[in-house]
Amino acid sequence: MEAPNKSRAAITISFTHNEAVGGPGGDAGQGGTATGGEGGNNEAGGDAGFGGPAFGGQGGSGGTGGDASGGGLFNNEGAAMSLTGITVNFEPANAASGGAGGRGGDGGTGIGGSGGNGTSGGYGGEAVGGNGGVVGQAGDAFGGGMGNFSSLTMDPRRGAKKGSKQAKATNTITANNVLAADGGLGGDPGMGLGGPGGTVGGKNGPQSGGSAGKQGTAGTGMGGGAALGGTQTIANTMITGNHAATSDNDVDDNPAP
Repeated sequence: MEAPNKSRAAITISFTHNEAVGGPGGDAGQGGTATGGEGGNNEAGGDAGFGGPAFGGQGGSGGTGGDASGGGLFNNEGAAMSLTGITVNFEPANAASGGAGGRGGDGGTGIGGSGGNGTSGGYGGEAVGGNGGVVGQAGDAFGGGMGNFSSLTMDPRRGAKKGSKQAKATNTITANNVLAADGGLGGDPGMGLGGPGGTVGGKNGPQSGGSAGKQGTAGTGMGGGAALGGTQTIANTMITGNHAATSDNDVDDNPAP
C-alpha cells in the first residue's frame, strides 16, 4: 500500500481488535483394554492352571498446538509488503496466541485371567493398567500487532509532499498483546484388575495401576508489538506500550515459528 506520489492528503489505516490464534492440538485416544486368558481346570484332581497376565495399552499422544503470528497483520515468507506514504496504526488490542496442546489419552485397563479350578486352584493372572498418554506441546505466538517473515518497508513520510501533514506523520504500534497457550493435560492412568483365583485355594492375581501422563509444556509469547523475522526497512514508527507473555514486550527481532 502506497499513497500517490507527492500526495498532500493524509491517509491513515488502523488495525484494531484483531487476533491470530493457532489451532489446538487434537486429543488422543484411550489405550486398549487387555484381558488375560483363563487358567485351565483340572477335573482329575491335580493342580489347576494359572490365569494369564494382562497389561493395558498406553494412551495415545496429544497433538501439538499450532503457532500464531501477527495479530493485526502478517507478511508471510516469499511476500513483499510496502506501507509507505500512509500512516499505519496497530492499536489497540491486537493479539496473537498459539493453540493449546492436545490432551493425552487415558491408559487402558488390564484384566487378569481367572485361575483354573482343581484340587489346588490356580492363581489369578496379574493385571497392570496402561500409562496415560503423553500430551501435545502448546503452540508459540509471535507479534501481537504485526508479524513479518519476508520483506517489509514501512515509512509514513516516504513520498509525501514537503510541508504536508503526511510529511510529519508517525506510525504507532501500541497496546497489543501476545499470549502463551497452555500445554495439554496428561492422560489418566489405567486400572489393573487382578484375576480371581480358582477353587480350591487359588489366590487372586496382583494388580496395579499405570502412571499418569505428564502435563505438556506451555507455549511462548514473544514480541507483543511486532515480530520482525525477515528483511525490513522501518522508519518513523513508534513501537511501545505492548505486552508479551514470555519476552520482548515490544519487538521480537529473532522470531522462530
